[in-house]
Amino acid sequence: MEEENLDQEQDQEQNQEQEQEQEQGQIIEPIQEQEPVKQEDMAEVGETISIVRGEYKGEKAEVLLIRDNSVIVRIGNHPSTGEPIKTVVNHKNYKRK
Repeated sequence: MEEENLDQEQDQEQNQEQEQEQEQGQIIEPIQEQEPVKQEDMAEVGETISIVRGEYKGEKAEVLLIRDNSVIVRIGNHPSTGEPIKTVVNHKNYKRK
């Protein structure tokens, strides 16, 4: 009798685990792999780029630093202070000149 109860409890636990796995499978969406930016499409330090998406769309900028997923660029200088205006642009959001 005790063995039957243990077997039933184990079956119930397995069923619950399977249900949880199914629920989790429905909730979690597969991660879409992004196509990596080709090396030849990436800008180099000192190069001028044209920004095609984002807040500075249409602006030209000078590349200061290259990162894995983005570049840091200087868009211009602040009119009153003369300090450089810098921003980060994803590799997908600019075109090389």
